[in-house]
Formats: sequence, C-alpha cells, structure tokens
Amino acid sequence: MTVKVSKPAINVREELADLRKPTGVAGEAMLRAETPQEQFNLIGAGRRNLIINGDFSVWQRGTSGVTGYASSAWKFAADRWKFYTRGNTGVGSFTKSTTQIDGVSHDAAYFDLTTGNTVGAAFIAQYIEGVAARGKHITFSLWYEHVNGEYPTIRINGAGNNVSATLVNGWNAITTKASDTYNADALSVGINVPSANPCGFKFTHAQLELGKVATPFEHRSYGEELALCQRYYEEVYVWQQGHASAANQYVANSTGTYKTTKRATPVLTHQVISGGSSNGVSFGSFRNFSLGGFGVQGISTKTGEVYRDTLVTADAEL
Repeated sequence: MTVKVSKPAINVREELADLRKPTGVAGEAMLRAETPQEQFNLIGAGRRNLIINGDFSVWQRGTSGVTGYASSAWKFAADRWKFYTRGNTGVGSFTKSTTQIDGVSHDAAYFDLTTGNTVGAAFIAQYIEGVAARGKHITFSLWYEHVNGEYPTIRINGAGNNVSATLVNGWNAITTKASDTYNADALSVGINVPSANPCGFKFTHAQLELGKVATPFEHRSYGEELALCQRYYEEVYVWQQGHASAANQYVANSTGTYKTTKRATPVLTHQVISGGSSNGVSFGSFRNFSLGGFGVQGISTKTGEVYRDTLVTADAEL
C-alpha cells in the first residue's frame, strides 16, 4: 500500500530569520557589538583597578606640594603615591593639578624635577598590596601630559618581569606577565625619571588591571576612594581634657577611632593643634592601639583644668 504524506511548503529564509537563538537579549547585544570596547561597556565589568587613587582625587596630606631632596627617602604626596629624588642636587615636587582629557578637566598630579639630578633618578610609585596578579598578565595605563624637559618612562616593577616604555602625550599602556612567585606587596607601578636633566609632567587616570588590554579608566566615587585610602593612612583629631590635683599626673586620657580599619598596625605620630603644655597637658603616650583605634594618655603640667587638641596620624602604608 502506498501512503502519500503532504507538508506545507517552507520558506527557508523566513524560518532562518525567525529562528530563536539561545543567546537571549543580552547575548544578542554582545553578538551585535562591533568592537571589544562595545562589549566591555555592555558587560559593565565592575571593580578592576588595582591602583587606589588613580584619579588623584584624595590628598589627605595636603595639596600645596611635597618636596623631596637628594635623599633617596620615600615621601608620600597624594594618597597611596610616593616618590623620591636621588642625587646631590635633584629636587622634586609633587602637587595637585588638573589636565584636559578630550576637552574635560580632570584632577591630576604634577611632578617637577626642578634642577639637574647629578647622580641618578626620580621615581614615582604605588605599591600594590598582595599577590592578586601573581602568574597573570597585567596592564598598567595612564594619561600623560608633558610640561617641560625630558620624557620619563612608565614602569612595572617587582613582578618578576619588569617592563618600561618612554611616555608620550596622551594615553600610555604597558603589559607584562607577572611571575608565579613574586613576593607579596613587592609589585609596584609608576614613572621613572632617569635623566640628569629637569623634567616636568602631569599624569592621571592610572590603572593596573588583569589582562593584556587597557580598558577605560574605572571611576569610583570619592567616598569609596577615600575609604580605600584610609585603610593605609588617616588623620584623627583627639580632644584631651581633665582635672589635675597636682602637676605630672596622668590625666586627660582619651581615645581615637579610625573611620576605616587599617591594613596593619599603623605608626602613630601626633601634633598639637591647640592647648598643650601652655594649657596644662602635654603628650604622654599612645596606648591600646589596634587596627581600629588608639588611646592617648596625657600628662598634666599644672593643677586644675587642663586641655589639649591633638592631630594624630595613623600610617599603615606599604
């Protein structure tokens, strides 16, 4: 017996056009993206910058200028950024400035090596905590504006595969593969000024990220950036007041609490703001200090009411 089966005609073009792919709406958008930049914007990759204060928005130590003179000793300027100049005459200054990126003004750091450095270098660096990049490709990028003198180099140090390249105006990036065994907290990125001649420049939007490609700078809010900085450095005001029945008594004890828990037990220093020994109390000692705060013990210099307003700095920088 012969059985005849009939099927309606199929328009193959229409069927292909109506085919439901398993990609979904987001997948369709990724497939239609023409460049990696478009795909990156669609993903919204979240927190990726290993550098803190790469936009130079936080300056807890002040913005009027920090100078380093021929000592090879590190000095901090903008939060998390430190520098030194080395030589007999080299003097470097690090101040807050601005620069234009695509016609828009942004905070920046201005470094000026004002005189010839007869021995060696100036170096600006940020040390990266931990070993998040160990064994992985990493890319360091920044925006650079030349002001005068020699052109310095952008550098990645301490990852086992150090790399550098001469900076040019505009965006700059270098990539390396970090060693599988580099020491914790040894990785640093920054700018090296090797010449013996004067050199002045601005830079901002510094970013260190995993991968072989520099992606757009990650903008974090000022509050988040400040909290990240305060994990390494913070200033706390402490008011000490008490009553002494005799001189040289321990009085006016008080405590200070950090806004952000420190990464390690910080080094504490103090500076009198008002009061002090002229108003009956001098600094005694820090006590019971921890990652979350500290105590201050005052010593009376006279009887009666005593007071002292003190600025305490807590430094847990790398």
